[in-house]
Amino acid sequence: SNGSYQPPLYTYLTIIPVFILGNTIFAAHFISALSGIVLILITFIFTYLAFDKFKYRYFFAVISILLMAISPWSVFFSRLVVEANLAVTIFVASLLFFVLSLKKTSLFIIACILLGISTHAYYSERLISIIFLPLFLWIFREKFIQKKKIILLGILLFFIIQIPHLFIINSGAFTRRFDQVSYVGDRTDISSANYYFLQIVNITKAFLNNYLIYYSPKYLFFDSDSEIGRAMPGLSVFYTWFLIPFIFGLKYLFQNLSNNINKLILLLLIISPIPAGLTGDIFYPLRTLDFLYVITFIISLGVYQIYLSIKSALKPISKCIDIGYVEPIYA
Repeated sequence: SNGSYQPPLYTYLTIIPVFILGNTIFAAHFISALSGIVLILITFIFTYLAFDKFKYRYFFAVISILLMAISPWSVFFSRLVVEANLAVTIFVASLLFFVLSLKKTSLFIIACILLGISTHAYYSERLISIIFLPLFLWIFREKFIQKKKIILLGILLFFIIQIPHLFIINSGAFTRRFDQVSYVGDRTDISSANYYFLQIVNITKAFLNNYLIYYSPKYLFFDSDSEIGRAMPGLSVFYTWFLIPFIFGLKYLFQNLSNNINKLILLLLIISPIPAGLTGDIFYPLRTLDFLYVITFIISLGVYQIYLSIKSALKPISKCIDIGYVEPIYA
């Protein structure tokens, strides 16, 4: 649209439902809707396998998919024709195999293939994947140090999948959309020797402002967006009550950073808003579906921790009821 050279994967996949169902509105929406459903299924598998040390991991997996299914951002973008919904599904599928590769290294190859494919689904994944892959390897280097051949093969396949991007990089198609929405490269009438220094300062300030705003509870849980295509009318990307379990989830995350999965979640929490931070729009949810997915996951952790706290608090009472006796609260 508007000469943006949209990523091709969604368009090519839409050929299938159009061929079967005809050139209808439902056929155009089908891939996005299917992506939302598949994302929920992958989330269940991811939570169940990744958090195998949780005492009630099945219950936690159910919590995760329930919150994913009812989150306003998930429902909203699954109903639109947007490439980003397909991209986040493929990206999360790659995360599943990255986590599994910590136990079975050969799965790292599949993870890299899926990560590479995600870059053909939406613009944000092109940058996130390049940042994520080396950081993932660095954080978990001790687990992969003895499997260099598998790691090199996975990286090689990832870059082979990027070759189509290289063919169009000089045509302007690769960065066209970024040029349309980014503030990077904006020129001002400055003729002094400090021009480039001022440009760096201005870009840094703009990036920090646009990046940090995605962590604002105001935009995540309270403000509704009236602009069509950003959020449901009258709702933010999350329900307001999600804020409480989000705080509990963050607390758990930072208190248990020795856990490999928590390290991965924190890494994604930091890097996933970067592409949106490089654009000029203030809080544009469509460009941060990976980030919103991570936030939803943290909220799920919070709900689970609240459940454990309530269960622990009620345990003494339930024991007293079982024996038919409640200790007096005063002498």
